[in-house]
Amino acid sequence: MKNSMRFIVLQVLLLWLQFTACSSYSELNALLKLKADMKGPRGRGLEDWDDASSPLAYCSFSGVTCDEDLRVTALNLTFIPLFGFVSPDIGLLNKLVNLTLTQSNFTGNLRKETANLTSLKLLNISHNNFSGHFRGKITLVMMDLEILGAYDNNFTGPLPWEIANLKKLKQFDLGGNFFPVPASLAHLKNLEELYLVYYNAYEGDIPPELGYIASLQLLDMANCDLTGEIPASLSFLRNLYTLFLQMNHLTGRIPTEFSKSRTEWEAQGTRRHQKPPNRNASSGFVQRRKLKTMIAIANFFYGVIPQQLGECKSLSKIRLTKNYFTGSIPAGIFNLPLAIMIDLNGNYFSGELPLEISGDALGILKLSDNNFTGKITPAIGNLKSLHTLSLEMNKFSG
Repeated sequence: MKNSMRFIVLQVLLLWLQFTACSSYSELNALLKLKADMKGPRGRGLEDWDDASSPLAYCSFSGVTCDEDLRVTALNLTFIPLFGFVSPDIGLLNKLVNLTLTQSNFTGNLRKETANLTSLKLLNISHNNFSGHFRGKITLVMMDLEILGAYDNNFTGPLPWEIANLKKLKQFDLGGNFFPVPASLAHLKNLEELYLVYYNAYEGDIPPELGYIASLQLLDMANCDLTGEIPASLSFLRNLYTLFLQMNHLTGRIPTEFSKSRTEWEAQGTRRHQKPPNRNASSGFVQRRKLKTMIAIANFFYGVIPQQLGECKSLSKIRLTKNYFTGSIPAGIFNLPLAIMIDLNGNYFSGELPLEISGDALGILKLSDNNFTGKITPAIGNLKSLHTLSLEMNKFSG
């Protein structure tokens, strides 16, 4: 009986060793084939990817992580000047959980064999030269994917509809490409960070559907050639703490509904000295008790600034440079206890500066290129932290 049990155990052990040896050979072979293609004629790196030392040495290759079964679970190649392409053999590493190929000058497109990587939780191919259409079908089986990064490549064409099926996706970065931005991204109900920033081929308004991604914490749509108004639906994003809209051509009102949110937002633009649209933008600036940063540079916002802005004691930075704001500045702005910067250059503000100015933290005060009149108030001397003062190109007297 004991001999029979020993025989069975021995057989199982032999089968396991055969399986491990087979798997190890397969993993090693796949990595060496990948190296041959990833390392282009001008490429450097991966010198330690060599099969001469041991059949199991691949688990010690730079950028390679294995599990207890000697299966490759992570491939992280970053800042390596390879200048090659990712071969179909990537599909043989079907236990990968983390595939990070960033800043290594890869070219070509994502291989269809990437669809074999069904265990992936992180796929990051940012800062390369991948091109062509993004293969949406490869993501259909990546049901555990949580992070997808494709920033700073040359992908074109429509963003594939299959992306919207990634129910576990938390972070999605497709900036620096040439995608249009579809409203279907609103189906990513667990998304926390969405980067659409820079160079994407989006034209038109901000999709209001993005306001229904309840879990969203960060939305970056800078430099996307956006026009129109900020949709009020973005105020529904109760978990949103950062909204970047700089370097666009936005206009209209900043939604009143934002007074109920806690977002630190930036809405900078790139153009000025053009005829502003026939809208009043000012009444959307309302009392924001939790607002810390307000930046609205070089868009088309205009009108008067409501008094409530001067009552927002949490503000530390106000930059409304190069817009079309008019009227007087609420006196409370000059007495905000936490404000370190007030930059209102390049508008059409008028009237006199208040007699009382007492912002102890204020270090930068810029009011140049406006229509202020009257005398420069001596109360500016009360600003103990002030190191930068700009008042030129106004109509001060005395």
